[in-house]
Amino acid sequence: MIGTYLNDLHPVPAGTFFRKLRRCKKKHINQNFWLGKHKLFLSASRSPEDELLIVASPIFLNNALEIYKKRWEIETLFSHLKSKGFCLEDTHMTKIDRIEKLFFILAISFCWAYRIGIEREKEQPIKIKKHGRKSYSLFKYGYEVLRSAILKNLKIFKNFLRVFLSVSVLKPINWSEL
Repeated sequence: MIGTYLNDLHPVPAGTFFRKLRRCKKKHINQNFWLGKHKLFLSASRSPEDELLIVASPIFLNNALEIYKKRWEIETLFSHLKSKGFCLEDTHMTKIDRIEKLFFILAISFCWAYRIGIEREKEQPIKIKKHGRKSYSLFKYGYEVLRSAILKNLKIFKNFLRVFLSVSVLKPINWSEL
């Protein structure tokens, strides 16, 4: 429960301050709210599906929601690199150069799986569950295809990986030529 001086510090659910927030809209409140002894500022957005997201920060920020979105994208990436996909935490590597190479491969693999998921969904849409969310993330949808292809053609994949890793310096992309 959030308290505020305007309410004589009586606890009030944070959602109360955003009850009238319409779909696809954002609101930032430049006013002191309190959670215990901690002073907070609140920002919120409402999704097209009418879900409310509230972000609390110790300082007033007009871009608190954008900062949180970037942070959430990073959290999502790490969850896919770890327990929801590539099992990075299972590695026993300790040499920094090997870990760097592993991160390089995993970053490209993540992008590759995500892109495959996007293309696969165009052909075969992901099922929507009763609560309105997709049963798979785009990453997981593509990851399953990528994983299956690698396991079925392990020899071809090992050769591809050997050639890919032997390239030490990649040619810079000239974006004007694209």
